Amino acid sequence: MSAPFVTDRLQLGDHACWIFDDDDRCLREMARYVQAGLARRQRVIYVTEALAPSALLVALQARGVLAAGAAAGGRLVV
Repeated sequence: MSAPFVTDRLQLGDHACWIFDDDDRCLREMARYVQAGLARRQRVIYVTEALAPSALLVALQARGVLAAGAAAGGRLVV
């Protein structure tokens, strides 16, 4: 099991906003966040201007998130 993460304490209706100056760290943390939401059977909405949706799905997949399937099923919206 991984170490506790700040998003582990978020509740429905909470808002989180992170700013990163390291793209790899950003993607690593966001992959963890997305994976946690999907594991809880939540619908995850990811808003970004940094990457095209297809590129973000590839980046999440590369970090172990089954993003393509979740997006195809409507559980992940980019």
